[in-house]
Formats: sequence, C-alpha cells, structure tokens
Amino acid sequence: MLSTIKYFPLDARYTILNRMMTLGPTGIRSSGPGTCESRHHSAAVNNGAMVGGSAAVSMGRLRVITCLLNNTDTGAKPASFVKQRASTSEPLPLEDSVTLDLETACPKLEVSEDRKSVRWTGTQRSLPDNGKRFTDWPCVLGSEGFTSGRHYWEVEVKENWGWCLGVAAESLDRERDIKLRQVTGLWSVERAGDEFRVNSSPKPRLITDPIPERLGVYLSYEAGVVSFYSADTKSHLHTFSGNKFTGKLYPFFCTWDGNQCLRTCSGSTLDL
Repeated sequence: MLSTIKYFPLDARYTILNRMMTLGPTGIRSSGPGTCESRHHSAAVNNGAMVGGSAAVSMGRLRVITCLLNNTDTGAKPASFVKQRASTSEPLPLEDSVTLDLETACPKLEVSEDRKSVRWTGTQRSLPDNGKRFTDWPCVLGSEGFTSGRHYWEVEVKENWGWCLGVAAESLDRERDIKLRQVTGLWSVERAGDEFRVNSSPKPRLITDPIPERLGVYLSYEAGVVSFYSADTKSHLHTFSGNKFTGKLYPFFCTWDGNQCLRTCSGSTLDL
C-alpha cells in the first residue's frame, strides 16, 4: 500500500499518509494540530515531514513515508495505481465536460459541431486573426480555463499516431512554431508514431507503458500537479509536480494525424 501511494497525485498523497499516521495500525494517535504520539513517545510534524520520536515510528517506516512525500524511490514500483478509493474525506474529481474553443483552433484543424472532437486537415483556412488562435502548430485549447480546484478529463486517442495532450497556461505563445519539448507553460505527453514520451526539459523521456487508447489528464491547481493516466488500465503514466501555478490553465490538444480525430470523453471518475 505504501509504495502504491507514490503514484497518487501529490495532494491525495499528503491526505492519505496523514491519515495513516493518525489512525494507522502503529498505535499512533493525534494529540492536536501538527503532532502525533504513541504511548510513550511523540513525533513533531511540520508541513508533512516528521522529525524525532523514533519510538512512535520505526526508522524504516519513516524513510518510506519521507520518500513517498518527496516522490522519490522506495524500492518498489507497482504496475498500476490502486483503483480503490482511499480513506479520505476529499471528494473525488468527477470528469469535467471539456469542449474545444473554436477561437483558439489552428486554421489547419477541423473542430466538430459539438466541439468534442478535432482533426488535422492540412489545409490552411482563412480565419480572422483574433490574438487567441494558434497560427502554426495544430493546437486548440479547451473552452473553460481553471484557476483553482481539482479537474480530470479523458481523451480518446485510439489509432491516432500523432498527438500531444496536457495542460497549457493562458500565456502560452500561439503565434509561432512551438517547441513542444522546450516551451514553458505546457505540461504534456505525446505520441509520435511508435514513440510515447513526456515532453520534459532538457530532453523528452520515453514512457515504456503501452500507448493508451484513452488518456486521462488530472490537474490539481493548488497542489501544483498535472498527472497522466491510461484510462484503459487505470495505470499512472507520469506526474509533473512542484509547480507554482498562477493565472488560468486550459486543457491542451494538438494533433497532426489526418486520419483519426481526438475526442473528449465523459462519464468517468478518477479513483484515487
């Protein structure tokens, strides 16, 4: 269970571990804000990191918890995150109903009438320059931006061999050729043919998991977290953490496959 929690989003990880410390099988009980104690010893807690109180928590357990909070290796990596909901009072993020913003769509993209799907046409249409539109790269943003809260959406990517999905800042440059692996204000993963990778700096990191047919994107604004999941297998793929988000963030879509569209889905829940 402990090693599995590493693959949860950061805000959920803190909540679950805090509950384990106060109600877990070690005999530890809460004695007030910021403090946990056993029958004979106590351990101060400051911003989720425990100090002192070796009798309250074994050094081995303390090391594991510290690794999990810092998202470092604990020595064991599960194949997928636990589907069961953790014991937490926080509501689970229901899937947001994401539609596409026509005013941001590149002229080489075709957005469906219901604004749920997008396809690359390769044909440059004559559209007004409104200052919001991506002019070179075949990208489009979601209609609704977020400045707080936890959000989750899924995109069907089955048989589409060229796409990039994630979260973009409102300030993302839209009037020039975007370097997806170097641009700031973009947290994304992409498929290019048979390669599936994280767009990280200074170079992309390959994802060894099978390319999903349906990709889940999770955003926790206050925690500074963007995570990606395979909605097919409910497995965790990658997490960008430690961000200090400011301004509005939008769902980000990019495709350069003219044979298959990307389509937003609905009706799912992210089980933490």
